[in-house]
Amino acid sequence: MLLIPNESHAARPRQRRALRGWAVTFLLLIAITTFWPRGLAAEMPTRPEGESPRDYRQFLFLYEQTEAAGQSELFVHPFYSHYGNQERAYDYHTVLYPIFYSHGTNFWNRWTFLYFFTGDDFYHEDSADDTDLFLSPLFHLGFGEAEKEDYISVFPVYGSLRNKLGWSELSYFMFPVYATWAHRDYRAYGILWPLIMWGGSPTRNDFRVFPLYSSKKHFGKYERKTVLWPFFQWGSEGLDKVEPRHYFFSFPFYGRKWSDDGNLYAHTFLWLPFLGGFVAWGGDDARNSFQMNAFWFLYQYGYNEDPTIYRHIIFPFYGKYRFGTEPESVDGADEDRIRGTDDEQERLAEEGDDHFPGYEPVEGNPYYKEATFITPLYVNLKTHSSVVVSDYDIVIPFYWNDKRYYRREKESESYLKIWPLFHYIESDAGRYEFRSLALWPLRSDHFERNWGTYYALLENNLYENGDRYFATMLRLYSRYWNKSEEHHFLIGFEYHNTPDYWNVNFLGGFLGWRRDYPSDGGDAYNTLQLLWLDI
Repeated sequence: MLLIPNESHAARPRQRRALRGWAVTFLLLIAITTFWPRGLAAEMPTRPEGESPRDYRQFLFLYEQTEAAGQSELFVHPFYSHYGNQERAYDYHTVLYPIFYSHGTNFWNRWTFLYFFTGDDFYHEDSADDTDLFLSPLFHLGFGEAEKEDYISVFPVYGSLRNKLGWSELSYFMFPVYATWAHRDYRAYGILWPLIMWGGSPTRNDFRVFPLYSSKKHFGKYERKTVLWPFFQWGSEGLDKVEPRHYFFSFPFYGRKWSDDGNLYAHTFLWLPFLGGFVAWGGDDARNSFQMNAFWFLYQYGYNEDPTIYRHIIFPFYGKYRFGTEPESVDGADEDRIRGTDDEQERLAEEGDDHFPGYEPVEGNPYYKEATFITPLYVNLKTHSSVVVSDYDIVIPFYWNDKRYYRREKESESYLKIWPLFHYIESDAGRYEFRSLALWPLRSDHFERNWGTYYALLENNLYENGDRYFATMLRLYSRYWNKSEEHHFLIGFEYHNTPDYWNVNFLGGFLGWRRDYPSDGGDAYNTLQLLWLDI
């Protein structure tokens, strides 16, 4: 309601409010990055990895297959793809990505159709299995071996949900005519929701006749009331804290928030939905924090000491937001896991500009998230956490330069895209990938691998095991090779030369000749291939 500094004495509520502020400020950036399939945290692999030998096959831009120890990958571009990893018991499937994809292990499986119809399956060794199906928000279905896991929802006619939308139970009939929801000992009812609502528990009491009057009480924690919402609102929060807080708001003219001892203060004038106050300011002397904005969201400035928060925005020309906390005090192996070993810190500091510009040793570099924009087109995003160190430079939509270091895997990755000319990926695991053209304007490795063969003029890849791949003109010609093998593919013709065999064929065995060299030192033998049969 008001522009105020972080006010809770607990660290987590302060961090949640700070992150909400970032989400509002950089809504466009977050919307873009949600489409990136690879997040900042490490994830399951979706392609063959490691240094084991590989067996590769392809047909033009339509088909390719890779086999490695414990791993397999198949593409029928762009219709279907599959990756399997036996060691991790992991499978990844796509059908016309991003229309459908699924991935899972022996314990869970998730799938989605157009990100609208989704399903979750969970397999428990010590309890019953359960499944959730969603066609949001119209149809939800859940079932399992336990009766409490069965539910069905056909919105808005009739339904019940379990453990959804923050409630352990939610039921409705001809929504919004009637609805009821519950969590633990709290239960609420709604008639023509949100107009009429009441609910309670031994510690809570809620009542609303919208927009005439509403009251929400959690005894000993908060009390909130409205009359003729949104015009008059008042209440108290943090009643169980050392410093309770109170607020009053007369929409849209004036709002105020204050604490009993006077440390907290906030004022806002001409507050409008989605825009905030035309002029607003507030502070918390106990935490050395201050925030203000003018001309609604066009000018914003603020700082906070614990956690460290800094915001300065002159929209749309310039903006910077930083949220950070110092690492927790830990010992031994945990300290290495969270901060990184001394060698790791020294390496990152020495590599500096090549990997993460501006990186400093951890003593002067706490955990943080930082976002900067200059005009709406240039954006810089940085993260320094126990899992990843990252630095993104973006000039929307033409330039993407991403650098990441995964602490637990001790692996770095760099990504460069000049849209629509090319993209380039390199990791210190020994892999790099170059593709031109790169028509998808965002970073999506899965999209490029499924659809990219239809518009790629040049591909040049190096894999972790030293194998190399080159292709040109929509894979009309391609070459796959290493120190001991040569594989060439030219408009349906194939040539293979390995220590185990030599082969020339057309259309993958429609017509061909093969010579095998037995590994036991026996005599070599020849095979005629005709109509995909060995003769």
